[in-house]
Order: sequence, then C-alpha cells, then structure tokens
Amino acid sequence: MGLSRTPDQETTLTDQHDADEARTFSLYMVLAVTHGLPSYGSHYRDILEFMSGETLPSPSSSLGVTEPCREWLHEQHPRLRDVPPRPDFGDDEQAMDAWAAEQATRLGTTHLPVRPLPADRRDFTTPLKRIVAALDD
Repeated sequence: MGLSRTPDQETTLTDQHDADEARTFSLYMVLAVTHGLPSYGSHYRDILEFMSGETLPSPSSSLGVTEPCREWLHEQHPRLRDVPPRPDFGDDEQAMDAWAAEQATRLGTTHLPVRPLPADRRDFTTPLKRIVAALDD
C-alpha cells in the first residue's frame, strides 16, 4: 500500500465545484489538512482550494480556510477521528512516511474522495479580520 506526498489525484468533477462532486486525494494530503502532516505547500494549497473554492495565493491565505476544511473532512470521513495525533517527526521523513502508512493500514485506504465545502459553510473570515472589521465599524 503506497502513500505519496504528492496529490496523486483522480479528478471526477468539472471546473464548477458542486457539493456533490468529489475529487480523490491521497490519504497523505488529507492527513496534511486533518492532522498537520507536513506536505508540499502547493499540494496542500490544492486540496484547500478545491474544498473552499477560494484561490489561496500565499501560505497565510490558508489560515481562515484550514479549520472549516478540517471539520468538513472529519464529517465526510468520521474514521479520521480515530487517527492519533501526529507525533513530532523532527526532520525524519522516513518516520513521517511510516506514520502515514500506519494510518493507511488503520483506515484501509491510501486515497479518499473529498467533496467541496457546501456554500453555506464558506465563511473564511479569520478572527483577526473580524476584529479589524469591528474596529472599522
């Protein structure tokens, strides 16, 4: 059962993101969102952009998107809640890959279908932006 830090996706959607359309992402990328598994920035951004429907031009732009996406992934795949917290791997990429492989064995899959967030759950205003907006009022 091979895992990959690359997206390794199968696209099953059109350019319009409908809540019923799904795209398959590697478990590694899903765990990057749900458990903070280190991954390549562009691949991490790809899953967040797909789920949120937002363009994320920089790492800081993902701040308000990550938590709603994490929650939505847990709702779509409740067994992700059974995955233990990610250990501190330091710089040990082999340990990181081994942990991801253990989770694939635990869940019985190396890929998961992911649906975009429903439109009514796409409020990505960060707490800081809310405070600034309140001060401007």
